[in-house]
Amino acid sequence: MYTTGNSGEEGGLITSRRRKEEEGAELLAAGQGYGRFWSTFNQAYWVVIRVAEAELRALDLTMIQAAVLYWVKTSKEPPTPADLSRLLFRRPHTVSDLLNRMEKQGLVRRKRDAKRKNVSRILLTDKGEEAFKRQREVGAVARILSELTPEESEILLAALDKLRQKAIEELKSGLSAPYGWQGRDTDSVQGNG
Repeated sequence: MYTTGNSGEEGGLITSRRRKEEEGAELLAAGQGYGRFWSTFNQAYWVVIRVAEAELRALDLTMIQAAVLYWVKTSKEPPTPADLSRLLFRRPHTVSDLLNRMEKQGLVRRKRDAKRKNVSRILLTDKGEEAFKRQREVGAVARILSELTPEESEILLAALDKLRQKAIEELKSGLSAPYGWQGRDTDSVQGNG
């Protein structure tokens, strides 16, 4: 977003963003930047994903299907497709296609909301419940995570929650907010388990 003037809310937003960018550049110049962090974070993320994908493939599940099973199972109430879109950071039509495929596989089913007839809720079928249990029993990711002490796990989880919240704020203030996130608080992305 660019402006030609310095006045108004838009100009203030750009000034604030530029100041943050300049502070970030100063940190990088001082050797305190995010390069090493980003590289290590990215590598750790992708190698754990690859391990998880290999195990899930043996269960005939994809990562995104496992995520849907998780969010449907752990949400306080059965989520809507729009809820899943926000939780998965995916476009609504992408989630709709995914849910259609999962329905055909017998993993989930849709149920009309009792109060809002134009809204459907997503529920796990018996096969979906079984798939959720099986995917929770895969061991390699748990073995990887067991390298952390309980204290380290709590610190890492708190740090990741903080980073996720800040990233969502950045997206909301920037050019493209995640689908369905306009005006929503960041606590709504947390499940029960």
